[in-house]
Amino acid sequence: MGIPLPGVAGPLVTFVELLGGLALFFGLGTRWAAILLAINMAVAVLAVHAKNGFFLPTGCEYALTLLVANVALALAGPGVCAVDNLICKKKAEAPPAA
Repeated sequence: MGIPLPGVAGPLVTFVELLGGLALFFGLGTRWAAILLAINMAVAVLAVHAKNGFFLPTGCEYALTLLVANVALALAGPGVCAVDNLICKKKAEAPPAA
């Protein structure tokens, strides 16, 4: 496929997809996880799927949908049930250091 340093890129992509997906599921580090996953999907669309057209099974339709969804999460941030919100509330409610 022409991806440089496949020995490094393969484990890195696996790491980003596994831990990034878990982070999005729990709402922990949502913006950072979404940015990394959006970059991952942009490379997947451009390097693999775009040459096969738009529609599935080999096209870029699904990967492009994931790209757009991750960009939306990166811009909008986590929802109300995210762990990020619990962490931010604790920081905001903590009394100032003397």
